[in-house]
Amino acid sequence: MTHTATLESFERQFPNASKVADMQNPYWFFNTDESEIEGEGAYIEMLNRSVIAAWGDCNGNGAERTLNKPKDGDPIFYFLAGTGIIASGKVSGLAFQANTIFRQAGEFHRTVVELIDRRRNPLTTKEVREVTGYHLPAKKIVCQMWHKGGVEHIARCFENDTKKA
Repeated sequence: MTHTATLESFERQFPNASKVADMQNPYWFFNTDESEIEGEGAYIEMLNRSVIAAWGDCNGNGAERTLNKPKDGDPIFYFLAGTGIIASGKVSGLAFQANTIFRQAGEFHRTVVELIDRRRNPLTTKEVREVTGYHLPAKKIVCQMWHKGGVEHIARCFENDTKKA
């Protein structure tokens, strides 16, 4: 199936296509996995090491495959449950096996470059929803973000942070 056919079928399925992010230049959502005991506080080490990390089954996809969904250079936003979007960067290279974040079998990491840390001023789930109508996909581990207004708002907030620095 060609990209055009995929985009056309997507627009038919979602008639409000003006709110859909550009499929050729996707933005990605990464959940830092604070909801499980093994994940508590893991986001700190991920940001310190400039990686995203996952372990285990990952909804039937496995950690390596899950982390390799974004293409090299794609932007990614870190989500922390109960807080919101806490960081952004661009994924680099492919996932590699490691055990320094969760300390679990089947753990993989993927490098993130151009990391912007917003832990001191997170972009809350509530703000994103109220400003854009977008509900962050908090139940996902790694997924593409489709709501154009939501993505643009989040990206603009991070861009403003880099201009202040």
